[in-house]
Amino acid sequence: MIFRTIRPPVFTFIFALMIIEGQQAFAQNKQLNKLHLSPNVVQIEMLYSGTNIKVSSEIPTGYDAVITCRGKESPIELKRKGKALGLLWMNVGDVKFEHVPVLYLLKSSKPLKELAPKEQLEKNGIGFNALAFKTSSKEQDLDEDSLFTELVKLKKSEGLFGMEEGGVTLSDENNGMSKVEAEFHLSAKTAPGTYEFNLFIFKQGHGELFQTAELEVMQVGTSEFISSLAHEHGLLYGILAAIIAIIVGLLTGVAFSLGSKSGH
Repeated sequence: MIFRTIRPPVFTFIFALMIIEGQQAFAQNKQLNKLHLSPNVVQIEMLYSGTNIKVSSEIPTGYDAVITCRGKESPIELKRKGKALGLLWMNVGDVKFEHVPVLYLLKSSKPLKELAPKEQLEKNGIGFNALAFKTSSKEQDLDEDSLFTELVKLKKSEGLFGMEEGGVTLSDENNGMSKVEAEFHLSAKTAPGTYEFNLFIFKQGHGELFQTAELEVMQVGTSEFISSLAHEHGLLYGILAAIIAIIVGLLTGVAFSLGSKSGH
């Protein structure tokens, strides 16, 4: 009778202790296993044409992963084209988008619809639909969904937006953790700045932010000098640009002249 009375509380205590230890181990893994970027600093020089960033980490086995790379938000103003008088295609108005990330790249271990419901994804800022663009225009009859789609297409064509479902690979390890690997391409149009990589983990339709890391993109050398000159000394930059254009024009004319003479 004594053992029957004591056993349930003892097992309850042991079970609770196991849960607490598991949660502590999960939290410890979350802190110790940093999201690794290689490289974590990108230098833009004169001949820069883009680069690849390798991302790796570890997550508990049994989870799926989503990795995003996101830049700061800024407004974008674009010209809207349409038919004037029903005849000619031309600029017919301005459309301004608010809160547009300068860069948004995403890779996942599975299709997003298999990871979680749409609401759960958007809650974590995952997917193009989670980007809270706001449009402003003097025209009242604009289709915001259509404008949103066109802006995403434009950013994709520039290599500044991208989504690859299945672009994250998971490899099981012996310690109850899975290795996460993905590779992101930064296009030549990626502006200098700080970009945040976020690793989300998903299981049974629920997800959470697991790890983060920052990538620095900076201009160096001649590229930095030209950019600084353009922003801080606009007049001088314009004069130099005009002089260079004249010199290039003269040299091109001389080259064509010599070529025509040698042809005779």
